[in-house]
Amino acid sequence: MRKILTPLFTVLMLLLILCYPFAIYFGIQHFSPRYLALVIAFIFVIRFVLLKRSVSKTQPSNSTELIPMIIMGVGLAVCIVGVISNSLLMIKLYPVLISVLMLGVFGYSLLYPPTVIERLARLTEPNLPADAVIYIRKVTVVWCIFFTLNALIALWTVFFASMAVWTFYNGLLSYLLMGLLFAVEFVVRFFVKKRIDHNIK
Repeated sequence: MRKILTPLFTVLMLLLILCYPFAIYFGIQHFSPRYLALVIAFIFVIRFVLLKRSVSKTQPSNSTELIPMIIMGVGLAVCIVGVISNSLLMIKLYPVLISVLMLGVFGYSLLYPPTVIERLARLTEPNLPADAVIYIRKVTVVWCIFFTLNALIALWTVFFASMAVWTFYNGLLSYLLMGLLFAVEFVVRFFVKKRIDHNIK
């Protein structure tokens, strides 16, 4: 039974994270920020426990496997502050904090390589050529720029935009932009890999 419920709960948690701004937008119309943050915090606590067990079982060898747990921890901290202060501001700042956190992770890996993307790439291709590592560093820089711009725009929506605009950007447009960046990089990677393979031959 647990094997069935755990994946199901994981899917529900993923949907919650993706729908976070919409949940806030509609929830705030019926509940105070304190009660809304309390419900979300409870869900984060359960997810945090599940992630901690998962990480402890796999015994992660690098920090990239801890990123989801860190994100959950940030979300939980934001909700706790929201419960104490009964402020919608802290809850709205969550997408900003996530972008800042991801910028920190990617930026730190640039200063102290290998980068996050390189670590993930080596899981499937341990012997990366030097040209591939250089390309991956450039991709990491691009993602750092994206997270910086995303954090700034999300911050603008918190203080200077309506709740509808905040929801639209943080709940839809930012994910579409992220998906677009993924797609463009995937196409570019195809040609770069083809060129690198040709040079090796």
